[in-house]
Amino acid sequence: MGEIIEIIEVLNPGSFRIRFSVTGEERVVSVDPDKRDVFHLQDDNSLMPMACPFLRKICNKKYVCVVHTSRPELCCQYSCYRILVLDSQETKVERRRMLPGISLQ
Repeated sequence: MGEIIEIIEVLNPGSFRIRFSVTGEERVVSVDPDKRDVFHLQDDNSLMPMACPFLRKICNKKYVCVVHTSRPELCCQYSCYRILVLDSQETKVERRRMLPGISLQ
């Protein structure tokens, strides 16, 4: 989603104007109050430049959307249908279809 969602303006420390690269549509999103700490303490975009700018790691391989409450419709429609399986050296082993009912928080 990082290639698709671009932050174009910081309105205040918790609100942002974003643009969708595909449609040019703009809208405002706000960081969920319960996720402000994790949003401001990390910036994983340097490590994962293709990821959404509002995705944050909350524990060992679990990520959370910090604008979940105000997320755009495009994000609501997004569905990850594959899982990339890595070995202990983080080498791609296989891809699997995602099980129904599993999604990001």
